[in-house]
Amino acid sequence: MNILLSYVRKLREKNYKIESFVPEVIRERSDLYCNESIVCFSIFRQLFEYDENTKVPDSTLKQIVDTIYASDQWYLQPTSVKRLKENGKEAMKNFFATAPYFEPYYYEKDRQKFLRNFRRKPDEDEQTITNESNFDLISEVSTEDFLNA
Repeated sequence: MNILLSYVRKLREKNYKIESFVPEVIRERSDLYCNESIVCFSIFRQLFEYDENTKVPDSTLKQIVDTIYASDQWYLQPTSVKRLKENGKEAMKNFFATAPYFEPYYYEKDRQKFLRNFRRKPDEDEQTITNESNFDLISEVSTEDFLNA
């Protein structure tokens, strides 16, 4: 009983704000989990990655939102989700500008809004296929041989 009363005193000292006892790591993990339920955030995390050493120029919010709208992930969303007010282009731009997750990366320059150091992930489908064969089938067959056969 004494142990419980000591915790109640600590809680009263903090004006009964339980969040002051939650570790920062738990808060960050909870915020990330909650943000994953937001469509534009989850698609953004699938399409973009943070790279501090990137040589690619920073993306504007307009470019990011246009990339999300052009993605297969967006295309596969149900129409009812696409039509929601919070999934409109301006709402998405506002989300990226005001979300605490993006706060350290967001900046404005010349009336344009940017996210710093995020670059597009390389597409897995766009792998270059190389022919390692010593024979080029097209040059081996002449058109005359084909027509005379």
